[in-house]
Amino acid sequence: VVNGTDVGRSWSTDLSFLPPGRYVATLYRDAAPHRTLPAIETGREFRGGADERLTADLMGGGGFVAWIRPQRKP
Repeated sequence: VVNGTDVGRSWSTDLSFLPPGRYVATLYRDAAPHRTLPAIETGREFRGGADERLTADLMGGGGFVAWIRPQRKP
């Protein structure tokens, strides 16, 4: 997801495109306003199912990536 505006905004999507089951997502997003190099927040995890929503707060000109995969059974 890319925020093409100069203003921060919230983004949200439902995960209904996923088959039933439990998932883990590693989230990557901007951690601080850009200067010369972007600062990236990595490794935050979301655990949930296809009936839930994934949300992110985007900075102006910022972005967000989620790597979603099935949760492994312990």
